[in-house]
Amino acid sequence: VRRALAEFNLSDSSLTSYQLNLSADADTIHDMVLTSSTIYTAGDFTLVDGQSREGLVAFNRTTGSSTNWNPGADALGRVLILTSSTAIIGGNFSTIGGQSRRRLAEINLSDGLATSWNPQFGVSSTEVNAIAIATSNVFAAGGTLYGTTGGYIGFALFAPTIEFTTSASAGLESITSPSIEISLSESLSTNTTVNYAVVEGSALQTTDYVLNNGTA
Repeated sequence: VRRALAEFNLSDSSLTSYQLNLSADADTIHDMVLTSSTIYTAGDFTLVDGQSREGLVAFNRTTGSSTNWNPGADALGRVLILTSSTAIIGGNFSTIGGQSRRRLAEINLSDGLATSWNPQFGVSSTEVNAIAIATSNVFAAGGTLYGTTGGYIGFALFAPTIEFTTSASAGLESITSPSIEISLSESLSTNTTVNYAVVEGSALQTTDYVLNNGTA
């Protein structure tokens, strides 16, 4: 017997021994995302392994036991998608991750707490049951969202930041070109550029060195 979720062998469609301890009221799994070690699940359930998990839970892929990750939503989760360090979760909740978040939220994978990202759906919004990330926007679809039945709405999820990887670089004058590395906080599917400017200090540009402003 497997309640709401089961694992099958691809080779012969036989049932594996993997089993989750979902509550008796668990009748539907709406969405799940697998990583190398964890299964993040959204569905109709309230208890897992005897612990309160309102519609959202993370399972160990090896043992089937629930992990400590618990966003603590006040209503069911319907859909989720993972970024590098968070889960974007849609549902019909009003509170999740210790914060007021209506229908859509970003939750840390590390501790289950809500981030500062808050789309702020209107009170009349019903639920989010489909989400997708496109570059730096989240598209959400569901029932009535901001008064648009069945429509999709994009929200800014993050503004990627660019920062220096190293604080200094040195080279021999007229022989070696210094190299200053930069890094992008989030992986994007499109090319990203940044404008840079050179400010002289104790060494004077054109007198001691030549380095122009530009784009990287």
